[in-house]
Amino acid sequence: MNFHESWQGRNAPDHPSNFNRTDGDAPDIPANIHGTKAFLVKFQVGVGDGRPSHMFMYDRQRSFKIFWKRSGDPDAFAVAERAIGGNLKMYRWCKRLDDRNMSVCFDKEPEETPPCA
Repeated sequence: MNFHESWQGRNAPDHPSNFNRTDGDAPDIPANIHGTKAFLVKFQVGVGDGRPSHMFMYDRQRSFKIFWKRSGDPDAFAVAERAIGGNLKMYRWCKRLDDRNMSVCFDKEPEETPPCA
């Protein structure tokens, strides 16, 4: 999955309007605190009518926050949408491949849901 236009850095304000960057804005890419290890990511969809147009995703430490838009990669988004089903959130294992790419395991849930994550 490529999150090229969706990184939300730790130092940026958390106001939702700041998530809608234009292609000309340089994203603030956070450091990879996980190295090559797999880690849990929480995916959340907003409450609303119809199919979600975006998901918010982050790790437990909130070392990164991604506002992932369906329009960025409709096929990958459809896979995530099927995995989350009718729920508002899900957890999945993830690995950072490089500064702008992640590998997410959508086809298998973690054995335990993290408490208060």
